[in-house]
Parts: sequence; C-alpha cells; structure tokens
Amino acid sequence: MLAEKEGGASRSEGQMNEFRKSLDVCCLRDLGFRGCPYRWSNGRDGEDRIRSRLDRCICTFEWMALFPRASVSHEISVVSDHCPILLDLYGNKGRRQRNRGFIKFEAPWIKDDKCEDIIKEAQNLCTDKPES
Repeated sequence: MLAEKEGGASRSEGQMNEFRKSLDVCCLRDLGFRGCPYRWSNGRDGEDRIRSRLDRCICTFEWMALFPRASVSHEISVVSDHCPILLDLYGNKGRRQRNRGFIKFEAPWIKDDKCEDIIKEAQNLCTDKPES
C-alpha cells in the first residue's frame, strides 16, 4: 500500500487513528482514486521534497448505491502545488477523454520561458504508479 505522505515530519498516528475511527462511526468510506497518488507537493527535489495525498472523497453506502459508477481521479496541475480532484458520478470520464483525443504538444510552447519548468513540475507530480 502506498504511503499517504512522502518526506517531511510524520503525522501523529494517534490523530490519524481517531480520524479513521470517526469515518467508521459515521459509516463513511473512501472512494479511492486513479491517477497521481500525491495531490500536493512543496515543489522541491531530493531530500527536501514533501508530497502528500491530503484530500479524499468520502461517502456513505447509501450514496454509493445511488452512484455505483462513481469514480475519483487525481488530475495533473502545472500551475498550482495542489492537483485537482475530479469526481465523476456517472462513469463518463473515460468516454469524454476518448472523444476529445490526446493533449498534443505545440511547438510554439517551447519558446515560452516557463515551458521547461512546467514540464519538470508535471513530471515530479506523478512519478509513482497510480493506485486504483
């Protein structure tokens, strides 16, 4: 299982256990996700890098029965240290992506001074295998 956080100070295990117990008491379940495992990065490299999952989508069993095809995706952001979460209630995300096609690199982008930094940041955000 993938760690919730990579680098930096450890989270209080007692607080994390209390959070998990609260979810159980309220009958809430984590929907899981597809995509990059870490949604936040401090933007540093090497030993100074900290990445964390931070947010999650949780729901009740009743909600899951209403939306059985719901899925959660961690999308890639190149303009923020937080990656967006996409909650797809009806399982349409895959069809929409196929219809739109792939994102294509445009040659003029290379002239932008920020191009190399944006590409490096996107690569750093998603260097681990996705979790389903």
